[in-house]
Amino acid sequence: MDIKSYEIDSVIETLQKMGLKGLMSYTDVFVINHLCNRGVIQNPTDSGIKSYLIENGIPPRETQELLNKYKRWKEVLPEYSFSLNEKLHKTQLMYESNSVVPFKWIGRGGDKKLIGFVGEPQKDNIVVYESSGNVSPLVICNIDTNRWSITWNNYVELTTPQQSYIVDKVKDLSKMRWLS
Repeated sequence: MDIKSYEIDSVIETLQKMGLKGLMSYTDVFVINHLCNRGVIQNPTDSGIKSYLIENGIPPRETQELLNKYKRWKEVLPEYSFSLNEKLHKTQLMYESNSVVPFKWIGRGGDKKLIGFVGEPQKDNIVVYESSGNVSPLVICNIDTNRWSITWNNYVELTTPQQSYIVDKVKDLSKMRWLS
C-alpha cells in the first residue's frame, strides 16, 4: 500500500512526543487509529479492522493481538476533527493532481508549515502552498517556469529556513527542467 507522507505526519509528530519507548511500543496502534480516522479502513469496527489487516498481509494471530491492543488504547487515542480531516483531504487532492514537490513539514515547533509545490501547466507556473492552517491552503509564492523567478506573497510569514527550502527547491527544479 502506498501511503503518502503527508498522511502520516500527524502520526509521526505524536510519536515524537512519546519518545523512543512509546514509538517502539505503540506505533502499530497509532497507525491503525490514523487509518480509521482518515477513512482508509472504511469499516472501523472490529471485523472491519480485522479484515483490512488480513487483506494487507498481517497473519490472523498478529491481527487479533493488534486489534486487542488497539481496543485497550482506543479511549486515549486522538480523534481527528472534521477540520483536520478536511485539511488533509484538500492537501491530498492538491498533492495527487499536479504535485511538483510533495507537501512536507518545514520548520520547528509553532513555526512549522506544510509546504508543497503544485504545477499549473496551462500558465507555465508553479504555485507554492502552505497548507498547515485551519483555512484553505495559502499561496506563499508563484514561480514563473519560463524565467524561474519567484513572486512572493507578503501575507504568509516564513522563517529563514522555510524561505531557503523554497529557493533551493526552485533552483533544483530549474536545473532539472534545463537538463530535460
